[in-house]
Amino acid sequence: MSTLRVHQQLIGKILHFLYERGLSKTDISSRMAQEFYEGTTLEGEKGFATFSDVIDWMEQEGIISIVNNSKALSGSFNHYGVQLTSYGISLIQNQKFEELDKNTIEEVIESSNGEISSEKYGKIGSLIGGIIGGVAQSVG
Repeated sequence: MSTLRVHQQLIGKILHFLYERGLSKTDISSRMAQEFYEGTTLEGEKGFATFSDVIDWMEQEGIISIVNNSKALSGSFNHYGVQLTSYGISLIQNQKFEELDKNTIEEVIESSNGEISSEKYGKIGSLIGGIIGGVAQSVG
């Protein structure tokens, strides 16, 4: 599995996690990361770094906001006060995708009963990356 595909799965899983929390700020730590990268090729400190990089990317792209970050040399991290932005919510609620059987990400999450495959998480992450890339191309 490509590194990008793993990152896309993580994006989908993180969006699902934050969607379930609404606008409540939540802390995400390296201890929690293993739950997110279960079913991928990630493990250990490399997994921590990759997971934290994905969170950082989502913040830089405006999908989530983070109040504060703490990263240790050992690879462990804490992201404090993580929540979806209005842009992140819009991506989840308003975009219908052919690849998701013409559903929104919200509809996929709501109909899943908490059971979403790694493949579907990968599709969600890929679609989010595609939208952000499309916006960047139209502006640049």
